[in-house]
Amino acid sequence: MAGDRERASSGRRGSDMVKNLISSAQALGADTLDLTRRQLTSIPDELFRLQDLEYIYLEGNYLSEIPDYFFTYLPNLKWLDLRRNRLKHLPSTVGSHRCLKTLLLEGNELTSLPLELGQVMTLKGLNLRDNPLHVPPPDVMEQGTLAILQHLREAMEARKREDAMAKGVLIEQLTLNDSDSSIQSEDGNQSSEPELRDLDSDKVLPSRESSVSKAGLARHMQMGPTPMPAALHKPASYSELRQQQYDKFRRAGLLGEAKKGRQKKRSTSPLMIDLLDAKRAEERRLAALRELKEKQALIEQRRKWVKSLLKPF
Repeated sequence: MAGDRERASSGRRGSDMVKNLISSAQALGADTLDLTRRQLTSIPDELFRLQDLEYIYLEGNYLSEIPDYFFTYLPNLKWLDLRRNRLKHLPSTVGSHRCLKTLLLEGNELTSLPLELGQVMTLKGLNLRDNPLHVPPPDVMEQGTLAILQHLREAMEARKREDAMAKGVLIEQLTLNDSDSSIQSEDGNQSSEPELRDLDSDKVLPSRESSVSKAGLARHMQMGPTPMPAALHKPASYSELRQQQYDKFRRAGLLGEAKKGRQKKRSTSPLMIDLLDAKRAEERRLAALRELKEKQALIEQRRKWVKSLLKPF
């Protein structure tokens, strides 16, 4: 019991001492704060009031993490000493810092560095000894700070490309599914149209769904007619619909007709138009499948490259 009270009392005294040091630095407008071996288990919130700090010493404490907003609230930081703590990772927000020059991380529990650290172009000194690091690999670590930062930048670019390719393939698959659905819909419409045509004439035969029973007609007469535009009262015949489609292809120049004065215009039947539609739809589908296979092969190649890049040696 007495030992617990003494440790609690010592902890309170240490906390009060840290607050006094921060208050003194704030009052003096100091650019340096030394909190070495103060038994800190977390970064004091009062520290983030000193946004003009350039040098912070936090060696020999019990810090297990750094807040995500640490580097955001200390934009002028140039020197950060975090040696001999219990850090397991660094926040990715370090990549947005534009002043940090020296980062000391010796004697922590880091297994990897954030790829965003490679974006800190001002960083010149990086101490990583006595950490169980897997990323970057040991051969890169031996080459020094510049090689480490270059490795992190390359790994980050590879990850961005892989993510972009994955998103592109997903969009392409959705587009391909929509294209297949539209092709099936067009084929269904084309196969059902001839059933409405009289083989001996261009007359449109009433379908079973469009026929109105006598009871339904009586109810319709009781309720009164529904106002509709005059053009909707006269359904277009099958021959008119095919002629409209033929005219559309002719205006678009898709029927291979020669210019006037050189060659006599050739007539194109609705059957030829159907064949052209089916051929173009099949070509589009095959082209989309080829492109999808190429992109999948490229993604697989990129994934293998990234795995080999990040694999520890």
